[in-house]
This record gives sequence, C-alpha cells and structure tokens, in this order.
Amino acid sequence: MGRYYGEWEKDKNEPWTPNQKAEVVRETGMQRKWLHMFEWTHGEAYDNISGFRRAEVPHFDEMFDPVISTWDESLENVIFRTTCCIAKGVIKFDVKDVRRLTPRARERLYEIIDGEIRDQHNQTQLTKCQIMIMTEEGVNCDDWRQVEDYWEDVGGGILDDGGENLKDFFEYFSEMLIADLRSGMKLLENNPKLQKQVAKVLDVANPLYNKIEERDGGWYFLEEEGQNREYKQTAFVFSEDNFNNKNKTLFAGKKKQPKPYNDKLEDEKNKFELLNITKTVCSFLNTEGGEMYVGVNNDTGRIVGLDEDKKSRFPNDTDFNFADHYKRHLEMKFRQIENYLPHNIKMKMERGKFPTLLQISVTPIESSGTPAEVKGRKKDRLDKTIKFVRVNDEDIQYTDGKWSRYCRKRFPQHHEANY
Repeated sequence: MGRYYGEWEKDKNEPWTPNQKAEVVRETGMQRKWLHMFEWTHGEAYDNISGFRRAEVPHFDEMFDPVISTWDESLENVIFRTTCCIAKGVIKFDVKDVRRLTPRARERLYEIIDGEIRDQHNQTQLTKCQIMIMTEEGVNCDDWRQVEDYWEDVGGGILDDGGENLKDFFEYFSEMLIADLRSGMKLLENNPKLQKQVAKVLDVANPLYNKIEERDGGWYFLEEEGQNREYKQTAFVFSEDNFNNKNKTLFAGKKKQPKPYNDKLEDEKNKFELLNITKTVCSFLNTEGGEMYVGVNNDTGRIVGLDEDKKSRFPNDTDFNFADHYKRHLEMKFRQIENYLPHNIKMKMERGKFPTLLQISVTPIESSGTPAEVKGRKKDRLDKTIKFVRVNDEDIQYTDGKWSRYCRKRFPQHHEANY
C-alpha cells in the first residue's frame, strides 16, 4: 500500500501504518487526528483505501488476499467511517479541520451525514452506521434482544432520533457553509461584473427560458398542454375546491347526506394519490413520450412553484434536501408503473428567476417492448392493471378491445404474444 515494499511484511492484523494514513491525507485532506480514531488494522485499511494508491505495490503475505477498490469507493469508505466516528462522539466539529478537506470529500461528508440523520429519524430498521457501531461493540445485530439492550445502555448521542452527535456536527457544518455564502455575497454586492458572471452561469444556460415568458407579474409557459406536454400544479396535494366544483350536486347535499359526499371524496383522494402523476407518465410511455412540469397551473400555464407540496408533504425540509426528498417520493410513485426502464423517466429541478419547478421527461417505450401499465390497488376498487394512452392533452384509459387494437399497431410483438 505505502511507499515501501517492506510494509507488506507486516501482519495484516497489525494497526494500519503512517504511510497508509498519508495516502488518505493526500487524497482527502483529512486530518490525521481523525484517522487515528478509525481503529483499522493494516489489512482493513488496504481493503478500504486501496483505490488511493498511486502505484501497484506487491505484498508478501500469501494468506492476505486484499480487496482492490476504486478511488470513488475508497472515498466513500473513508467518509462513511468518519460519519460513524462522528456518531460515536470521537470526532468533533472543528472549522479548520473541515475546511482542510478537499471539496469532493467535504461535499460527500455533508451528504452522508444528512442522509444518516434522515434515515435514523424515519427508520424502520437499523442503518448502516448503526450496524457498524454496534457490531464493533460486539452486538449481534440479528439478535434484537442484544440490540435493544445496547440501545437502552447507550442510546442518546449515538442512536436516538437521528443521533445527537451527528445532528450537532451537521448543524455546525451548515452554519459554516452559510457563513461562506454570506462572505461570498459581500463580494458580489460591490462587483457588478462578478454578479453578471454568476447570473450567466446560473441562468442563461437554462433552456427553459426558451419556453416561458415573464408577464403580468409572473412567469408563464408559451405553449398550452398538448400531446407531448402536461402541467401539474402539485404532485401530492389534492384540491377539495376542484372536487367540489366538479361535484356540485354532492356538495350541495353534503349537510343532509354526508355519506355519499364523503365516500366520493375519499375515493377521489385515493385515485389522485395513485394516478395524478403515474397516469400521465404511463400515457407518455405508451405513445410518443413527452414532458410534464410540476409546479405549473394547468389552466393558465403560470409557474407557481412547489411550495404547496413542500408545506403539505415536506414541512421540515430545508431547501437543501427538499429536492432530493421530493424526487425520491416521486420515484416511489413510479414503482406503480410496470414495464419501463430507468432511462425512460428523467427528473430535473428547474431553478431561475421563476419559482422552482420539476421537469419530468419521458422517453416512449420501443415498439418491440411491452406497454406500460399502472398497478391498481384494492382500496381504490380499480382493475389489476390500468392502461393509459395520450390523446391530445388527455390521458385516456383503454380497456379490452380498444386496448388490443391499439397494441396491434403500437406494440405488435406484445400483441402477437398476448392476444
């Protein structure tokens, strides 16, 4: 691993060496005092950070069959190990230590700590960090009695509610980043030239400006909904006002006969949860593809942003992690759709002078493939699978003979095999 062949004469169970630590310092900028907390053996260090070596070094222990990792894998191993040490409380936040990290290492450390806090806070099972910490303490994580005993004895800073140690470190880390941002903003205040350069990087490169215009105090799409375009005001918030406008008779008799109104309302809420996004994506997959923009009023084409979804579904999210959580929840919705490949659906947050919105780009399924279908749910009293086709600006459900005739033209191989 290190600079000298003789290093491989060491027993793999001895502590990892200064030369091995030097490799990590060189590639990540991490302080040695952090690395002293890792408690790796010589062999474990090689397995975890072999991607950092710059030259192939022979080893002489025939019984030692090391794992060869890539540079990216080595970085992940080091940052994950650092996160576990932070959770245990043996690594504390220090501005100088964090600033000495390379940009790549600093970015991954922030992301991994954020993810670990989120996973622990919403956990239904042990996280990777918790498993590593408890395993090193001699706990069999497959034995829940041992886990519960350890949790009661230690708990607090390591395990409870996302890990207090991790949350403290993350809070200080965030404050440092905000301070850096404010410092940068001061430089911008009196530097118009630099302001223009930053605006150009953030704004001009955005192709969305070719599709929208600013008027009447807001931003509007130039085109209306159509065969390849759909606007959604929200992805997760059901509008009872729209429901009442479409069901005026039920709404008028709500006080005298509340059951029909409530049953219909509940049924529509369930269908909205299942189909609001998935039916349009399914339609695009089965026809010519298209683009869906979430955060746009579908009647006027005005960009309203994602605040309504954020306040309703993600009220405690910061702007930093909202985008990630939002896309993850939509990916879970996409799992209700069968027979598409990951490359068929792409999501991108669009930011600029306009309110932030989400673009979902859908590439159609090949004619030689299998058509997309939305899996129904028993509580919605829907068919086992639901088929949708895009017709003008609507998502039309096709069934029986109509679906068969459509498949004969659009998916001939599927039709020949199944009809």
